[in-house]
Amino acid sequence: MTAAFVDRMRTLDSFAAQCRDSALFATAVVRDTSNRTGRDWPWWGLRLERTDLVDLEYRRVSAEIRLDAPAPGTASMFKGRWSARIWREASTDSFRADGDRMLPWEWPSAPELLVAFGALLGDAERAIREVRPAD
Repeated sequence: MTAAFVDRMRTLDSFAAQCRDSALFATAVVRDTSNRTGRDWPWWGLRLERTDLVDLEYRRVSAEIRLDAPAPGTASMFKGRWSARIWREASTDSFRADGDRMLPWEWPSAPELLVAFGALLGDAERAIREVRPAD
């Protein structure tokens, strides 16, 4: 892991800290999914999860933004992922969907992180509405 990537991770951490007071972050579980060790290929990541109980079904939507450390001679890139799932108690999932997209950033700002997380969570919520439209 290069010093430049470590510095970049610190800057992204400070942007994430600026987002903590937002309504989007306040209504979700926020997880640092970064791998900051030198043992494996490092990455910076942040994940938001929201779980609701609706008519005896648990519904979880999540969004993750990740920046992988670049291999020598390549540029690092941001990627957004979303997932949606529905289940009851201890049973298996009755519905699961996910997707991802590249995020065209060189350096995102805190507001851009919030917009991207909102869009990714929106994708997950739309997937649930497609299978449970009456809710």
